[in-house]
Amino acid sequence: MSGAADAHRLMRNTLMLYFRMLVSTGVGLYTSRVVLATLGMDDFGIYNVVGGFVTFLAFLNTAMARGTERFLLVALGKKKFDELKKTFSLTLTIHTGLAVAILLLAETLGLWFVNTQLNVPSDRVPALNWVYQCSVFSFIIGVLQVPYMATIIARERMSVYAYVSLGEVVLKLLLVFLLTTLGGDKLILYAVLCAGTSFVVAMTYRVFCRINFEECRFRFYFNVNKAREIVSFTGWSLLSHFSGALSGQGINILLNQFFGPVVNAARGIALQVSGTIQSFVANFQIAAGPQIVKTQVAGEVAQGHSLILKTCKMSFFLLMIFAIPVFLESDFVLKIWLGDVPANTGIFLRITILQGLIVTSAQPMFQALMATGNIRAHQVGFATLHALYFFGSYFALCAGMPASLVFLLGAVQEALMMCWRVWLLKRQIGFSVRMYFLRVFFPAGTVLAVSSVAPAIICGCMSEGWIRLIFVGSVSVFCSVLAIYFVGMTARERAFIREKIRSRFLPD
Repeated sequence: MSGAADAHRLMRNTLMLYFRMLVSTGVGLYTSRVVLATLGMDDFGIYNVVGGFVTFLAFLNTAMARGTERFLLVALGKKKFDELKKTFSLTLTIHTGLAVAILLLAETLGLWFVNTQLNVPSDRVPALNWVYQCSVFSFIIGVLQVPYMATIIARERMSVYAYVSLGEVVLKLLLVFLLTTLGGDKLILYAVLCAGTSFVVAMTYRVFCRINFEECRFRFYFNVNKAREIVSFTGWSLLSHFSGALSGQGINILLNQFFGPVVNAARGIALQVSGTIQSFVANFQIAAGPQIVKTQVAGEVAQGHSLILKTCKMSFFLLMIFAIPVFLESDFVLKIWLGDVPANTGIFLRITILQGLIVTSAQPMFQALMATGNIRAHQVGFATLHALYFFGSYFALCAGMPASLVFLLGAVQEALMMCWRVWLLKRQIGFSVRMYFLRVFFPAGTVLAVSSVAPAIICGCMSEGWIRLIFVGSVSVFCSVLAIYFVGMTARERAFIREKIRSRFLPD
């Protein structure tokens, strides 16, 4: 397929995903405010730490999800449709076995940990167990859903996300209505309603896949050699995702042990806001990911390298446009969104935004490494850095350091991980480190610095409030767009933008 066709499909898929994101973000911000007000700080923190512990168990599933998507993409890239059908059936069989294993682990070791090790008020233990069981149920549904979602991504049918999101919006609004009107324990009610919503959404995607993709009509298939190949590939992913869960949700448990559920609530809010901002970029990367993998599989080296560089740079710029005003106005944004905000949430949010900029600009490189199939060195380095982050955070907290230091250590870890990925790409596919610094790192840093000056000056000269927020947001976006165009883009990229604008608004 031609580069122009690839670019058109990438743009179409990205727009579909942005439509999905805008709808879900608006409803998500509203429902989060209502949920926090209804549950209160302690119960909101309990829900975050229990849900986080279940997510910790998800490292098995996350590793398999990466492998599933990769093998489906390879079969599609080679146009081997019989192999595609067999691969889907095999991965669904493997995920079913994985779901059973995780369920056993969750109902034994996990149940013991939740009831004996978490720091929650004694009168909330029954509610805690309801939350835990509902979270396990939602997670098992998600495990069985992975091959279907991987197929949608591999087929680049991103429009389905937008359509299903409309139904998900209705379910979330219904959830909030029921939460505020029904009686009983609000935390238990919220957990049950969330589990029900997850089930309905998952079944919708599954039905869509079975109707539209022939390979999703399951026929039992098991090939020992193919299964060994998939498991071998995901074995190294398993190591990195376990360490990632340890440094992600493990950190949440550490904060619970040292500071209690209120800090978990503050962390949950900071991650939700940061995640909302990053969703603007995640949609672009979801659309670009399959093309990065397919160019590598097809042996299109130069095109693949160029696509990696462009995706890294544009991912950073897209996130930066929204990150700068939220970073500068984080306290006021949290105040107008939630009203009563847990202490330190603003600090947590600022550091998380910086960390998100690093993660976002490095993610496309991971897609390229996945395409090679040689991920051992990446996963070992990933696991090592995550382990150092977790144990470093533990010793820092034992020494009486503040919770904010844990977030700073996380940002440092992601910066080191970015450097590791660049070096591995150089070794494995001949990726140019020099070109990465010239075409991604330096333009991104320069644009960030230039774009931040004017809005930062406004923050220093005006009192906090709606007027300053409007000024900072407007000036920040204006400066960011100008800096991206004149400083961050190459001459060829600027010409491409001009041509698109001319063809759109000044047709012949």
